[in-house]
Amino acid sequence: MASDRVGHPSSLAGVRGDAARIALGQLGGMSDELSPAEPDHHAHVVVHPVQTDAMTGPYRRVDILGEHVGKAYSLKDVAEFCRRAGLDVDAIDDLGLVEWQGAGPDVWG
Repeated sequence: MASDRVGHPSSLAGVRGDAARIALGQLGGMSDELSPAEPDHHAHVVVHPVQTDAMTGPYRRVDILGEHVGKAYSLKDVAEFCRRAGLDVDAIDDLGLVEWQGAGPDVWG
């Protein structure tokens, strides 16, 4: 069974196109491309509400630029997805970059 967990080779299974290259850090010029161009700009990273999986425990789905990139089991996993996408990991608390749905970055279970 493939895992969406960060650090596993299959963590990006099924991710296609720019989202896969973003998650792997292979799409150049990310800082320019990710700048908000319009006032109604949406977060580049969306961390969905906590979900429960009997096999792996609670996790939060993570999307970058509208594409699912994996399951985060902690804030470190979200930071790793951001790092792979070429995003500034230190900006993870920036509400313009990350949208925390359901609860903030301190809720994982």
